[in-house]
Amino acid sequence: IWDFESASFRSAPKLFLKIYDEDGVVLTSDDTFRAVPSAITFDDLRAGERYDARLEKDDILSFDFADEEKYPFAVYAKTPKGEYTKCDDLPVKAFEEIGAVSIYKTEDGYVYDFGKDIAAVYRLNICGESGQTLDLYFGELFSRGKFDISTVMNDNKPIDYVQHDQYVLKCGKQTYSPTFTYHGYRYVLIKGLEESQATTDLITAVVIHSDFAASGTFDCDNETVNKIQECTIRSDLSNLVAIPTDCPQREKNGWTADAALSTEQFYYNFDCRKVLESWHKTLCAAQKESGELPGIAPTAGWGFAWGNGPAWDSALIEIPYRTYKFYGDKRPIAACFDKIERYYDYLKTKKNQDGLYAFGLGDWCETGSKLGEAPSTPLEVTDSLCVAEFAKKAAFLANEIGKTEAAIVFNQLREETIFSFRKKWIKNSRVICDTQTAQAFAIHAGAFDNEEVDGARLYLKELVE
Repeated sequence: IWDFESASFRSAPKLFLKIYDEDGVVLTSDDTFRAVPSAITFDDLRAGERYDARLEKDDILSFDFADEEKYPFAVYAKTPKGEYTKCDDLPVKAFEEIGAVSIYKTEDGYVYDFGKDIAAVYRLNICGESGQTLDLYFGELFSRGKFDISTVMNDNKPIDYVQHDQYVLKCGKQTYSPTFTYHGYRYVLIKGLEESQATTDLITAVVIHSDFAASGTFDCDNETVNKIQECTIRSDLSNLVAIPTDCPQREKNGWTADAALSTEQFYYNFDCRKVLESWHKTLCAAQKESGELPGIAPTAGWGFAWGNGPAWDSALIEIPYRTYKFYGDKRPIAACFDKIERYYDYLKTKKNQDGLYAFGLGDWCETGSKLGEAPSTPLEVTDSLCVAEFAKKAAFLANEIGKTEAAIVFNQLREETIFSFRKKWIKNSRVICDTQTAQAFAIHAGAFDNEEVDGARLYLKELVE
């Protein structure tokens, strides 16, 4: 999915081993090692893990390795390619264990309800006969006795492929947790259970996210606002798993706009700086020599032909900008500033005859719109205002690290873009496409003259009402 099956950074698993004692190297992996089949028969971050406990090799040291066909020698593998880089990210850890609040028997199996949407692995505790097969499906919706996985499906993929784990039992008591996947879910449908096995302690949800602490809290006397904050926190925790993702259930992608729009509130709520800075390095590494950015990072090449544009590309500037505003550290700015300048060169190739910009995605998921509909706010409006915002922040960062000439260039870009935008889109204190998005964004970006601002705000109030 999203071309990851053909990613250049994909490769078969490898092992390199050296064991030392006080006198030096005792053991080094080589082609006298033996390869034994794994109990993990399939794994994928999005599709799930299939595990056959009958293939576990608990007594491996007692094997007769004379059978070379059954236990072949290991083979030399090519050294991993790419840049050798220290991982300066936070580890992903388990933070909470949740038992099911309800169990429902359905015609398809047993549905376990954990009470809230979470990003989690799970721990399965079961006793059964060898060969019994459990299929576990993970979803967000369950109503009228039906488990609904439609919100986590991907195009042209069968239902048994996505968010599906499978566990084949060995004999007796056993415990299992997946190794190479996690899921976003509230409900788990388990097929293949005997009624006597469908107990409350059969499965436990283990909530995971990157290991960061809270940096702030918020509550007030308005319960609606408090509930929004609660949902925000839960969404943040579910989507800060090694990288900032768009969703923990269907895509698990590092969508650039999702990260850009969330960075400020991330920092108010959590000390997740290392997660965002590490992901930002991945985004910078994905940038083409032309300056073009993908809509997702990491990427195998997907996201350059669709899914990007100024509103999404804004992650390039937003993360170092917010990091500096919150932490006062100039090093991330200096580390990526050449990428910011390269993006400026790319923007010059995208300017249209009106001195404005219209490429990529626009007002995504506009309130009241239907899937596939074009947003009411023209792409040229949102893109051009995003470019003006990018230029303003780039000029600010340039000045902060002493690149005054670059700051002048970025300020000029902003002034030219605002001038062209006003000429085409502003009349009588309003953006003439008459949408809340356009009016609010133009006020925020400083597109109105001082004498127009009061009228612009009044018109936005009318649009909202």
